[in-house]
Amino acid sequence: MPGLDHSLIEHRLSLKPNARPVKQTPRRFAPEINLKIKEEIERLIKAKFIRTARYVEWVSNIVPMMKKNEKLRVCIDVRDLTNATPKDEYFMPIANMLIDSAAENEILSFIDAGNFLDFVVHKKRIAIDKSKADTILALFAPKSKKEVQSFLGKVNYLRRFISNLSDQTRVFAPLVKIKSDSQFEWTNEHQQAFESIKTYLSKAPIMTNVRPHEALKLYIAASINTIGFMLAQDDEDGHEWAVYYLNQVLTDIETRGQMYLTLKLIIGSYILMDRSTKMVQGLKFLLSR
Repeated sequence: MPGLDHSLIEHRLSLKPNARPVKQTPRRFAPEINLKIKEEIERLIKAKFIRTARYVEWVSNIVPMMKKNEKLRVCIDVRDLTNATPKDEYFMPIANMLIDSAAENEILSFIDAGNFLDFVVHKKRIAIDKSKADTILALFAPKSKKEVQSFLGKVNYLRRFISNLSDQTRVFAPLVKIKSDSQFEWTNEHQQAFESIKTYLSKAPIMTNVRPHEALKLYIAASINTIGFMLAQDDEDGHEWAVYYLNQVLTDIETRGQMYLTLKLIIGSYILMDRSTKMVQGLKFLLSR
């Protein structure tokens, strides 16, 4: 980035000892796309974000991506380079952890004001970005397996806001397992579940960030096929706010014995407590069967 001294920050990629450089075969683009790519490349060169390199060993293709404002983003196909780099021994922070960390601060830098990873982040509250919810609300009933998968992917990204999501989406499981769209059949049951999720998202709850050193409440609900948890906490005025929703469909083996259900309850409890990344001084368990 222009203006930043290399002694302050510099990033280098480590390569596997046996990695061999790859020069990808150039891709062809439509003339109108080529023009936009050229304009964006020239803009980046002028801004000194990139520079021309000669006699390089690695050559990766450009991957043009259209942004929401209909301008072109120039990305790079890094699949060959990714395969040549060693894997980290630790996991990258998941979105929920990043959002929780951001919610503790009054100022968010390098992002839109308050908008972070498609969520609206306040100092004490976290909400779904309206445009993200509107995208799902505008969807028509899926007509193929791919459209069902796309719908479930969008909804699953917002799972921390949706109570009992696994039970609501369980009806779509057979549609995801079909081998061809000739087997696709959208029934009234699918439509009802589809509309129910959209209705819920139209008035999705606002979540709270965990207050350190204050008691947490863990609500647990289990049925024959699903298990769900809600982590909650009272604010300074004694009003209860949801922190996380976590739920999962039980497999056939898990539904056969009480031991599996008990284990799921324990694991789910620890996951929720770990995700809060705060000290837990009190838990309130409510189990409904």
